[in-house]
Amino acid sequence: MLHQLQKQKDKRSSHVTSKRFINAHVQTQTQNDCKKCDELQMDIDKLITEVESRPPLEPSGTKCNSKLTDIDLMKEKAYSDETVKCVLHLLAENVGYSHVGPVIKAVLNLVGLQPKALPSVATVAEMAKKRAPLNSMFVAHQLSETMDTTLYSDETSKFGQRVQNYIVTDADDNTILIGMREMADKSANSVLSTLKEILSDLDSVTDVTNTGKKIVTSIKNTMSDRAATEKSFNSLLKHYRTALLSEIIPGWHVLSKREQESLGNMHNFYCGLHLLVNLADQSASTLSQYEAKIAKSSRSESEVVNLIRMCCKAFSRGGDEKSGCYELMTLFLESRGVNNKLTNFRGNRFNILFHNAAVVYYLHKHFVSFFDTVNAGSNLLLASIKQSLHNSLNLAGCRALGLISKFITTPLWNILEGRDHSVLDMSRIYTTLIHNMQTLNYTQFILGQCNLFMANNDRDSDSGNKRQTADNDDGGPDDTTVPKQTDDVVVTELTKSGDSDADTEHILEFLIPDLTTLLQRLLTDQLPGGEHAANTNLTHPECKSVIKHNKLPETVFAQLDYLQHTKPSSSIFSQEAHIMFNFNKVSSWISAMSDQEWTTVLGHASKLYQTTYANFITCKNDIKQAKHEKLRQTQEQMEKKKQKKLKRTCTTYPRNIL
Repeated sequence: MLHQLQKQKDKRSSHVTSKRFINAHVQTQTQNDCKKCDELQMDIDKLITEVESRPPLEPSGTKCNSKLTDIDLMKEKAYSDETVKCVLHLLAENVGYSHVGPVIKAVLNLVGLQPKALPSVATVAEMAKKRAPLNSMFVAHQLSETMDTTLYSDETSKFGQRVQNYIVTDADDNTILIGMREMADKSANSVLSTLKEILSDLDSVTDVTNTGKKIVTSIKNTMSDRAATEKSFNSLLKHYRTALLSEIIPGWHVLSKREQESLGNMHNFYCGLHLLVNLADQSASTLSQYEAKIAKSSRSESEVVNLIRMCCKAFSRGGDEKSGCYELMTLFLESRGVNNKLTNFRGNRFNILFHNAAVVYYLHKHFVSFFDTVNAGSNLLLASIKQSLHNSLNLAGCRALGLISKFITTPLWNILEGRDHSVLDMSRIYTTLIHNMQTLNYTQFILGQCNLFMANNDRDSDSGNKRQTADNDDGGPDDTTVPKQTDDVVVTELTKSGDSDADTEHILEFLIPDLTTLLQRLLTDQLPGGEHAANTNLTHPECKSVIKHNKLPETVFAQLDYLQHTKPSSSIFSQEAHIMFNFNKVSSWISAMSDQEWTTVLGHASKLYQTTYANFITCKNDIKQAKHEKLRQTQEQMEKKKQKKLKRTCTTYPRNIL
């Protein structure tokens, strides 16, 4: 018993000793850990002190937000004149109203500045309103002293509105849009009245007397299309201008009648590019008649033209997304090392029929191979193209139109848009072209051996390719206006002799004479004996400002179309202000002003806006009233026709009974 108790005592003593050892070890470890914690805390405090003593890090090219310097864009509870100028510059770069503030902030932050306040969307809209009077002030400043200018005008219908614009060019190649307004109708009187309205606005923004009248009297030339309205407008403008000359020119009544007629004379030119549209329309009509006579076709539209349109609908970019296969065709052509040169008819007007005809003939073999190996005609559109491509007469028609494109219309287009020839040189060019078309050798034309723009139709052989020698003594274009076969794969294919030569020559024998007759009829004023013929007494300085086409108004209408699709709720007033400000580069004009000049101009514009907008509202109401009046007159005429018809029926009915 004693032995067991002693054994338990020893065991407990050992356990207590072990506990004491463990406690001592834990206490020692705890002390060591506390010491290490104190050391680590000292290191942390040291690092914190070191970090705080360092300068703050900055991103590359920017300042840290905590170091941005505040800047106040306002002055006397309104945004400063420089801020308004900045906003107008941003709007000229097509920055949206809601994005103007963020753009200003981002740019200021870039240079270490932080704006205290930014213009809201409503404030930006108020600033944008000043563009309308600024546009009028710019036009008055630029044109009040300019002489021998040219007026370009055109009309279009957009979403139920008839819109007319007017552009002026001078001898220094300055192009200025003076206005774009809505009209009640497209009559010549409305066109002149709208011009007078614009000129009246110009008078109200300047202290110079008779600014609008001076601009009218400085117009020496007009450029427009051949629409009957434009011709009538030219006549009305001439009479209006002549009446103003007596007010503007001192001693007008002292001048002789001959001097008065010389000063009152105007030169009316017509757009050369519209000739390309007329040539395309005539070609389509002639081909339709040819097919009715030769192929006994009863279609209203030429099958050749229909094939070209179908190919563009199916294979061109922007064509039919449902039935077309633009992407697949483009990949197929790329696999063969060929580019898809087809262009969509939509959005393209000049030379589009001739260009696409040339491309269709160039690619027709690839199209046939595509239908044989990739798509056999999975829908009605592709099946119709496949069938038409096997008609040799259709291919010959495409080749004929393609040859006209490469050797007549495209060179003419290059001349019209180039700067090598003035509008007065076009008389010789047109005369030469018509003469060579009248004496054309169709066999040589098919082989690309004719340059119809050379006065001498002599040919020389150069590397096996016969072409005319350049002779510029007559003022005509040189040989570079006609594409070389080695430079254009389409020309190479068009002029390659083949099975379609006979049919192509036969079609050209129908086409070329009709096109020649059309040119003779439309270009009467620029052919021998005409008003603008080469032997007339037109002086070059008076016509130096004339561009050979009327494409400028079309450019303005393209911008208007974009705005009306992207901002349908905006008025024609704001659309005119935006387009004029950008087209005329008014922002460059205000950038050149000193601070004092800008302050004066901006203050004047702010005062004029209410008057300008009130005039717009008045004109808008007048136009609406005129449209209602026209509607009432139409209804009255319709009612009269009904009454007349009813009266005639009542008169004849008893006779029929008897």
